[in-house]
Amino acid sequence: MPLILKMLRLPNLLIVILSQILIRYYIILPYLQRMELQPALQTSDFLLLVLATVLITAAGYFINDYFDVEADRINKPKKYLVGRDISRGLVMIMYYALNTAAIAIGIYLAFRLESFQVALIFPLVIIMLWYYSSKYKRSMLWGNIVVAILSGFVIYIVWLFEVFGMIRGGGELSINSIEIFNTLRWFIWGFTFFAFYTTLIREIMKDTEDMAGDAKTGARTLPLFIGVKNTRAILFVLGLIGMAILAYAQYLLSLKGFILAFWYLLFSVQILLIVNLILLVRAKESRNFHLPGTLMKVIMLAGIISMQFIYFDL
Repeated sequence: MPLILKMLRLPNLLIVILSQILIRYYIILPYLQRMELQPALQTSDFLLLVLATVLITAAGYFINDYFDVEADRINKPKKYLVGRDISRGLVMIMYYALNTAAIAIGIYLAFRLESFQVALIFPLVIIMLWYYSSKYKRSMLWGNIVVAILSGFVIYIVWLFEVFGMIRGGGELSINSIEIFNTLRWFIWGFTFFAFYTTLIREIMKDTEDMAGDAKTGARTLPLFIGVKNTRAILFVLGLIGMAILAYAQYLLSLKGFILAFWYLLFSVQILLIVNLILLVRAKESRNFHLPGTLMKVIMLAGIISMQFIYFDL
């Protein structure tokens, strides 16, 4: 069992849980309260949604390691587990068990919301993760984009369930409530995009770090196709664009009176992005991309924590 736990990437699962808790309790619920609306999901239902998300994420790690055995033997000779310490059969058993439990939760939540569409969400995500691990991960950019989309979806799915609940409940919003609703929607999309964008950059960095193993398994990732130097240039440009987008978001926050959030993003996320650019400039070989990739995870976490400061400014 301890070996199985090592495959779960517990820090990543904790980030998933934190993301969904913060987006619900610091963004969605306060704005619903201002619109005098009740949340579609009760607390128990929300916790089940978080559990289902965690189960599918964990299953994704299992299937990813299952297909990555050969590459991991080269890229992580001291850390890989599947095929050495853990049998591939056990990995598949865990994969199907976790996904089955998640689908069962999805069906229950669909019943609670009286919306059949909700039950389809989790199977679609599971299919995307399967194709990512078995096929898209080894193709240029497609695998990076799929993971980035799913990372953003971790946040967006909490809002999506509330939307299905609103559709079921019917009713109309007042003019004032429509303005509040649009502000809430922009926050949801903003954090969803932030998770997508930072994950996309981090995934490209990981591909650059893992070039040796990927090359020997026939992968066609971006760094293998255009080289380390050109990939570093693309990552640098993506970092600059990300800083510019975040600066514009900070400007809009300041106009709306979210001063704490403005300063927090400036002194945490923006500074870390600058540090990351410096690390990229110094990265000459594939092994030099481990630290920038790890820092991108910290940047993502710091950005998600900014939800608290938005709540404090409400």
